[in-house]
Amino acid sequence: MKVDLAATITAQLVEDIHDLTDDPTPLITRLVAEGITVTTAEALDHLFHYELALTYVNSKAHGVAVFDDINRLSEKLIDAGSDRVNAQYLMGETSLGELAAAVAAIQDNTTATPRADRIRALVGTSVVSHGVDLDRLNFEVLAGMPPSYAQYIQATARAGRAHVGLVVSVFDRNNRRETSMYQSFATTHAALERMVEPVPVNRYATQAVNRTLPGIVCCLLWDETRDPAWPSVENIGMTRHFKVWWNANAAALIPHLRTRLERAYRSPVPNPTMATDEQKLVDDALARWENVERQRMQQWQADWLSDLFTSPAMTSLRDVDPPVEFSGGNRAGQITSRLA
Repeated sequence: MKVDLAATITAQLVEDIHDLTDDPTPLITRLVAEGITVTTAEALDHLFHYELALTYVNSKAHGVAVFDDINRLSEKLIDAGSDRVNAQYLMGETSLGELAAAVAAIQDNTTATPRADRIRALVGTSVVSHGVDLDRLNFEVLAGMPPSYAQYIQATARAGRAHVGLVVSVFDRNNRRETSMYQSFATTHAALERMVEPVPVNRYATQAVNRTLPGIVCCLLWDETRDPAWPSVENIGMTRHFKVWWNANAAALIPHLRTRLERAYRSPVPNPTMATDEQKLVDDALARWENVERQRMQQWQADWLSDLFTSPAMTSLRDVDPPVEFSGGNRAGQITSRLA
């Protein structure tokens, strides 16, 4: 079963790095044979960047199976008088606080941190495919193909962000989709970006201009402060400074900003098939700027530039809507949650 194999590979890699950290001589000997001379300290530092393993699973049950195998390895090492393997299981039920704490702990770990205290194995579902960006995460085992190619790209991009990474993909021969992926592995990866499904929300969506305009305007204004054509400003992010700068330069800045805003909403490579949609997008953006956002901005009713618009400038692609509290009752009691 692919999960069993993925668990075995993860445990074996963790154990191999563990053994090499105890005695890096085999690694040093191999490097010398290839013409690379390293000291013991350099070898241990290199191994430190590969001691953190991630096993990516598509279901919580699979994660439990992998996590159990890692715990058995930990018990084996403890029985042999060595250090335990500190592992974390990150899934949908993991709170943001727990996720952030695990990431912070990994980032804070150094070679001076006792090995038994360092997190050396992560088992994660799709919750780790966004936001878990760790320079020390350089080998990963993929237990099966995620539901989409976009998720596959996100999942495998966890490893090798700062150093050469190793990703081992384990596929199920009884699954036609995964078998096809295995048989056409090289050609699929050569065209991987073209196989990503289109997202349901695109640049021509009805609310695209309303949500993106404040952020684009803020970026353009920040960029203009670097232009020697406009007098410098102490901190454009604060309204009291921005207001003075804007009023002093508005006459010449407004038409210039309008031109740059139009370019921001046009594709750098013209597409005749989308020309009508693109022109409507540009017209909507300019109309929104002239009739709504610029008028609202010039009321100066907030302390920060990013808050002067109808809705604050987005600072993240996850910044779509504020969380909504909801609650419901049943025979077992009251349930309260948050929907983001």
